[in-house]
Amino acid sequence: FGPGGNYYFEFEINSFSEIALVFTNSTTLPVTWLSVTGEINNGKSLIKWSTASESNTRSFTVEHSVDGLTFVAVHNTSAAGNSNSVRRYEWMHASLKTGTNYYRIKQTDKDGRYSYSKIVVLQYWKNGMPMVLAPNPTRNQLTVWLPESSGGSTIRIFNQLGQVMQQQQVAIGTTQLQVNTSQLQPGYYRLQLLQAGNTQSLPFIKQ
Repeated sequence: FGPGGNYYFEFEINSFSEIALVFTNSTTLPVTWLSVTGEINNGKSLIKWSTASESNTRSFTVEHSVDGLTFVAVHNTSAAGNSNSVRRYEWMHASLKTGTNYYRIKQTDKDGRYSYSKIVVLQYWKNGMPMVLAPNPTRNQLTVWLPESSGGSTIRIFNQLGQVMQQQQVAIGTTQLQVNTSQLQPGYYRLQLLQAGNTQSLPFIKQ
């Protein structure tokens, strides 16, 4: 039958009585998450997480990504081990990037097994308002609204492998741009605005 799950066996003895055997194999979750949140504070990311209970936990690792696909470990802290009370943790990331920042918490058990929290997405812009794109998902065309200071920059579209699929220059004074997406295959992409001293990036889906 294998581990995991509940099983119920019933055997009929006679017309007046019967016997039942119940087997239950329950698995204790290593962590019961209460919350995972983030906020921008004075140009830094404050990442907070809390647990309602922990069983055999060894550590928590904060992982950071700029594209939502590839994550890098940026901080590690010890876990409670075993706890049935609320535990709260937090960490400040001083090296966040301009644009979109993704964070998740990797929880590792003492036996080496691990799991991940939900992903927290934070936007950080040190040079004014960010760009906006629509519609998302899109089919044949994206409209991109650009910051006023983005003239003379470059628009690039990357696929999930990090390959540049399209590229076009942005003329000085342009605040709205039409991007043709009809030649892209359906899937997940990232549109990047590259300008001197500042890079902004937004994901979109091509249907």
